[in-house]
Amino acid sequence: MSKKKKTGSKTPSTSTHKTNASIDERPTKGKVPKRINKAVRERIKRELLNEFSIELADSLEQFARL
Repeated sequence: MSKKKKTGSKTPSTSTHKTNASIDERPTKGKVPKRINKAVRERIKRELLNEFSIELADSLEQFARL
């Protein structure tokens, strides 16, 4: 039986690839990422729906007492 020689390195590569370097060195823009805007919109929508639900529950409770 012959053993296969491993060709992979145990340590991570330290070479800097040009495409990876360009991603890391991107200038930061003043814009807020879309997913943060989406999260804020969803939170506001959820709060509004919660308020409507509470108002509806109060109205139904008062109507049930009559």
